[in-house]
Amino acid sequence: MSKPRYHWWAYAKAMVRMYPQLKQEYDALHAQKVTTAPDSVPGGKGGVSRAVEITALRQLPPARQAEYDAVTEAIELTKKRQNSTERLALIDLVFWKGTHKLEGAAMQLYISDSTARRYHTDFLRLVGFCRGLEDIQEGA
Repeated sequence: MSKPRYHWWAYAKAMVRMYPQLKQEYDALHAQKVTTAPDSVPGGKGGVSRAVEITALRQLPPARQAEYDAVTEAIELTKKRQNSTERLALIDLVFWKGTHKLEGAAMQLYISDSTARRYHTDFLRLVGFCRGLEDIQEGA
């Protein structure tokens, strides 16, 4: 008997697919702009510059920030699991690079189809858990 699909499954897949773009936007927001202090330029107004503080406070829109955080947390949790490099390589090939289907990625990584499906399902369930869409019980 197969496991039922969750109503949020497509949303979790979309979050994972969007992660590279969200990471790029997040990194761009948090990149500190290096400029000359206004008081060192002739005609500058002077004053206190809070560039680091302003950079640290910038965020993506709330929904996109939550999606970025969910996938980032799922990646960190996956890194603590057994075979973490294979798990993340599978996600990279299927979702981020988009070069392989699940079966092709399994062959590329020299793992079975059932193992690839399990890694895929585990990661998407972790994303759902980190986004607050599902409660994961231990051992499940």
